[in-house]
Amino acid sequence: MSNILANTIVSAGSVWSPGTNTNDASSVANSITGFLTNFIGPILVLAIGIIAIKFLVQRQMTQFFQFAAVAVLVAVLFFTPGLVQNIGIWFGNLFGGFFK
Repeated sequence: MSNILANTIVSAGSVWSPGTNTNDASSVANSITGFLTNFIGPILVLAIGIIAIKFLVQRQMTQFFQFAAVAVLVAVLFFTPGLVQNIGIWFGNLFGGFFK
């Protein structure tokens, strides 16, 4: 039992280790992002699967496709958080030239 607990603590520490340099904001943000992705990601996938099966069993195809489109968008944004920043930079560069 103690080995399982020790392995869990060691593996959790690799996601967010408090011994790292906490003065660097990007390392803290990356560790929090990694922790949330590893912890909440499987719960998100499970919830999406359960809701999708519900729509399929009830033969609500229109709601299923609407849900699938939104679920894919949310999953992409959740599992690739740098994408939001890149899209923001792209829009800033695109519209920044118009307002100069």
